[in-house]
This record gives sequence, structure tokens and C-alpha cells, in this order.
Amino acid sequence: MKNSVKNFLIYGLFALLYLHNADSNAQNSKFTEKFLSVLPTEIQSWRLSSPTDSYLPDNLYDYIDGGAELYLSYGFRELLSVTYEAGGAPPIRVDIFDMGDSQNAFGLFTHSRETVEADIGQGSQYFMGLLLFWKDRYFVSVLCSPESDSSRQAVWDLGRRIESAIIQKGKVPGLINRLLPQDLDPASIKYFKHPVWLNTYYFISNENLLQIDQETECVLARYEQGLALIVVYAEETKARSAFENFTQKYYLQADHGGEPVQLPDGRWGASRITGSSVIAVFDAREREHVNTLIDRLEKYFTEHGGRHEKKF
Repeated sequence: MKNSVKNFLIYGLFALLYLHNADSNAQNSKFTEKFLSVLPTEIQSWRLSSPTDSYLPDNLYDYIDGGAELYLSYGFRELLSVTYEAGGAPPIRVDIFDMGDSQNAFGLFTHSRETVEADIGQGSQYFMGLLLFWKDRYFVSVLCSPESDSSRQAVWDLGRRIESAIIQKGKVPGLINRLLPQDLDPASIKYFKHPVWLNTYYFISNENLLQIDQETECVLARYEQGLALIVVYAEETKARSAFENFTQKYYLQADHGGEPVQLPDGRWGASRITGSSVIAVFDAREREHVNTLIDRLEKYFTEHGGRHEKKF
């Protein structure tokens, strides 16, 4: 009897594992088929090479050695990578990333772009043979470098074919809608949920002073008066803890009241807490710039809680 129960449990476990793997394989197959169905086997003088490559979180490092952390930190799910060859011409590399949701896809795109364009998808950038765009939960890269007239045409053609397979449109994160639009440089907007990217854009500390994690949402943006950061926490208690930790270690003030502080580099900054969010201004040249910008940021942030959708 005991052996029968034991065997039943073992068989049941194997059945669950089989169903899980079968479901994962089915999802992977759907992802691959979704885009291979619109990609041509030949485009101008380039031909699709085989086999195509697919990567998951556990083996993404095999493809992007040293750069996989960026995609993983934005919730990467799966990558389809295909190559077009044309004899002695540079190859065309097509990478289609499933980032799980539109917030992650948008965030990854903001990390990569330097200008604001809208020629394809929900936001795009083309520069010297590299086309980047996002739409819904997908981030797409099509590259042929060095570029030529024919490769540029092929890259754009492939990009539009991929876009045609993405029927849905994703939503820009609601936090973006709470950014003060006046004097904002839209191309500077960075959306992230990982502390390492804050220091990539503007170095704060080797420590995670603002206690940023996957439950927080962050947006960094450049204004004429300074650099603005908004961090939204899951709870007010977490926001308070992060604010106190940050102001004590960054400003060296145990009781920071939001007044401008001049830092060792001569620049000015200030931070405020409002509900479950922390608003900060960095890199301001003048004290009055900090006061003006943080007042306007806080007012707009509290009055525009996602009611208006903008395109960045």
C-alpha cells in the first residue's frame, strides 16, 4: 500500500512536470511562430539563415555575455534571434524580446534610446543601421552595420513586418503621466525598477540608498533646472524608510525637511516625500532652481495621477 501511494505521488509529480514543460514549450512555440510567420526567407540580397535561435532567462548570458543583466532586470521572458546573410555584405541581425508586459518593454526602450521618434511601433529610434522600437510587451532590434542604402531599406522592411505581427498596443506606465511636461526633455526619460540603473544615469552611491526594488517604480528625467527623480513605493512605510535612509546618508541630514542642499561638487539638490513616493532634484546649478523645480514637480505629481496619457 505504501509503495502504491509512493508510486502514485512520483507519477503525479512527473505528470505535473510534463504538463508544465509542455505548456512552456507551447508558449515558446507560439512566440516563435508569431514572428517567423511574417519574416521573409529572403529580402533583397539577404537570405534567412537557419537554424533560428531562442533564449530564455536561464541561458540569455549565452547570447548577451555581460549585458544580459539589463534585460533580466526589466523582466525578460524570451528572445527570438534570426540572422540574414548576403555573401560579403554585413549580416542583418533581428532580435525580438518578449519582456512580459508593456511597462518593461517601454522601460527597456527608454534605456536604449537617445531621441524621441515615432516612425514605427509605439516609439522608435534609427541610427547608423540600428532600428530599435517597442510595441506592447515587445522590444525589437534590427541591426545591419555598416549600413548601405539597400540594408537601410531591408532593416525598415523587416521592422514593419515584425510590427504587423504585434496587434495590441501597450500602455505607457502611469508614472510617466505624472511628470511635469514644462521644460522637460522627453528623450531623457528613463523608467526602471532596479537600483543599478539609477547610478548608470546619475551616480548616487554604491549603496541602494533609496531602497529601490522590483516593487518600486522609478522615473528619471532632465529639466532645464535640474535632474528629477520620482520613486513610487508599494507602501508609505517603505517610502518613509527609504527617504530617511537616503537623506541621512546622501545629504548627511537626519531630519531633511526638503530644503535645498549644496553638495561637494557645488551643485544643489533636494528631496521630498509625498504619500508613498519620494521626489528628488539633483544637479541644479542654483539654489532657486531646486526650489522652483521641486515645487512644480510635487504639485503636478499630486494633481495628475495618471489621468492623461502621453507618448514618450
